[in-house]
Amino acid sequence: MAIPRSLNVVVLVYNEAPCVDKFYHSLLAELEGLRIPFRVLHVNDGSQDETRAFLVSLTQADEHVIVLELSRYLGHQVAITSGLDAASTG
Repeated sequence: MAIPRSLNVVVLVYNEAPCVDKFYHSLLAELEGLRIPFRVLHVNDGSQDETRAFLVSLTQADEHVIVLELSRYLGHQVAITSGLDAASTG
């Protein structure tokens, strides 16, 4: 199996304020263990709670984090497509 040169992880979020920080730090510990470049693309699917604020703070603290904001709740199919498109373009 070939080892990838880099890894993009797409994470869908919708009203995840209570757990987004804990999830990210758990994910970060695993990704750092891989010892390859990575990005974590959070797709915020129109959250109505404080999820956006938590994601903004992650982007300010960690250059690996990218946040895609959908204009409103569009559903997981649109959210995952948006995340995969962003991951494949850069």
